Amino acid sequence: MAVQLLIVNFLYSPPGLLRIQNPEANLPGWLLPDYQSLYESVPSMPAAVAAPPAPVPAKAQQVPETHLPQPDFGLFPTTLQELVGNRIQLNRLLGLSNLYYIDPEDQEILQELRQVRLSLIEAIGRCPESELEQLWATDLGDRYWALVRSGIQKESLTPEEERRKQAVIQALNPAAGGGFGRPGAVNAFLTAMVLFEPGTMQVDGAEQKIPGWLLPQYQQVFAESLPAQSA
Repeated sequence: MAVQLLIVNFLYSPPGLLRIQNPEANLPGWLLPDYQSLYESVPSMPAAVAAPPAPVPAKAQQVPETHLPQPDFGLFPTTLQELVGNRIQLNRLLGLSNLYYIDPEDQEILQELRQVRLSLIEAIGRCPESELEQLWATDLGDRYWALVRSGIQKESLTPEEERRKQAVIQALNPAAGGGFGRPGAVNAFLTAMVLFEPGTMQVDGAEQKIPGWLLPQYQQVFAESLPAQSA
């Protein structure tokens, strides 16, 4: 699905604001010219109508020619209720997840997706558990699963991400007073799936513990691989 996801991202990425490393090797030949013309070529005016260059202030001359303006997405919503109504941030989450899936070596995409993931984790933690099912029935659910499927979980965790992961483990561990059926367990489980790499987390008796609106995706993403750790 990498080519399909890339074509979708063309709809969200203004010309000049998308870069793919080694496109000649990573893109099919029929797509390469369009990518290059949109994102690597700078259109120029025909010579017959080209206007003389305007004087450039000395201060502006210090800006590298390759400098690209950074879009201002605003602050990531602090609650899931706000996020559901914010199309810019929903599409940003989708675009970053797909771009990372296509090119996990892009460090700028990785760092921005890390920040968005952490903000999403915080919003999940603030949400009343009783509202989660309704919220996941919106476009937020699609964006969340795009993040889960992106593969970012394989990256080494930062200290803050590791702290969040340990909090999830404790919240889902019956021996520590947590586990499914306890308040906040579903919130913790949603957080776990964006921090644990698929195939490394298993829920014993998942059909009885995981809510029905989460179970199919959990089984498809996590349970198809051999589990290495139980929750």
